[in-house]
Amino acid sequence: MRLLHVTTYAPDLLQTHYERTPELAGAPYQVQHERVLALLYSWSDFIVARVRARGGAGAAIVANDTRAQQQWAREHGAGGTSRDAILLKQIAHERPDVLFFQDSYSFSPELVREAKRLLPRGAIVSAYSGLASIPPRPPGMIGELDVLVVAGWPIADQFPTRARQTVVMGHGFEPAILDRVPDTGPRLAASFIGQLGTTLHAERRELLETVARAVPLTLYSATLRATPKAALRQFAAAVVRRRLNAHLALMRSPLNRGVLPPVYGAEMYGVLRRSDISFNQQGGNVPFYVPNMRLFEVTGCGSCIVTDARPGIEKLFAPDAEIVTYRSKDDLGEKVKWLADHPRERAAIAVAGQRRTLRDHTFHSRVDELLGEFQSRL
Repeated sequence: MRLLHVTTYAPDLLQTHYERTPELAGAPYQVQHERVLALLYSWSDFIVARVRARGGAGAAIVANDTRAQQQWAREHGAGGTSRDAILLKQIAHERPDVLFFQDSYSFSPELVREAKRLLPRGAIVSAYSGLASIPPRPPGMIGELDVLVVAGWPIADQFPTRARQTVVMGHGFEPAILDRVPDTGPRLAASFIGQLGTTLHAERRELLETVARAVPLTLYSATLRATPKAALRQFAAAVVRRRLNAHLALMRSPLNRGVLPPVYGAEMYGVLRRSDISFNQQGGNVPFYVPNMRLFEVTGCGSCIVTDARPGIEKLFAPDAEIVTYRSKDDLGEKVKWLADHPRERAAIAVAGQRRTLRDHTFHSRVDELLGEFQSRL
């Protein structure tokens, strides 16, 4: 099997990377590309690594990594410098058996149709949908897909599946991260990494304020450190969605004091490895349950996770033995304070959670199942 994994990275992460590596401008594509993959953002090249481990071949493309992509175009004499023009040239160059779009929302159906003309006969086009939006918004490319991959059946149920087939690949943790991200630096009593919007994440502010009253909390969020343009968009969205009071409460929240910029990839994993307690909320008001990535990232990194109690979570982890769950703000505050006051018990829960993740919830085991699904269809 030859697989081509197409994805996009967070623009903020790429911008920061460009600023930190000006010496790489004009460097060979492979050098630039490997440095970007070393950021360990999202799935990085983990899928490709598993394909190769199984005797196949593959490549990963970060389609919005403008600097590296344009370097690839120069090296291959590719006409056109737009994102999609370069990507189509790369697809033609790789001619994969499986073309897999991890980011299923950033590419048009027209691009997918054009890509299919460049693939070998019998090739599979697949894409991933990790979380549905509220209200549900199916990927535009869905009608062009041979296989839609979802993190859980409730996601597929949120919109009509017009792909030929749907398969499930749940979230997991890549153990190789532990060898590539050192457990160094000052310890954090508690941390949270994520968004604080006033629509999808409306409850989150009050929950985090509860954590912050119980234990020193280090918060990493783009929402509270928005640029003027982004802040204006947030205000407009709150007005349109009739969430202005919630938006104003967020802007006045004590959480704004000392909030740090968002962290991604290797930096995020470093924060998790240094955190005694990591707060998590799975989906907020989303009317279905699919365990989020953070559940496995935190436990995999060896931090004690405190997460909302959702139906079925006990099938993944033993509550209060491998993870800690809460059912209300008061329950959350009490449990966070207890964990802070009982370091030995907290550490034992963290160790047990990590052991469970490394045994039952590794990313490579999830990917092996997916690759088996692809192989059966070739």
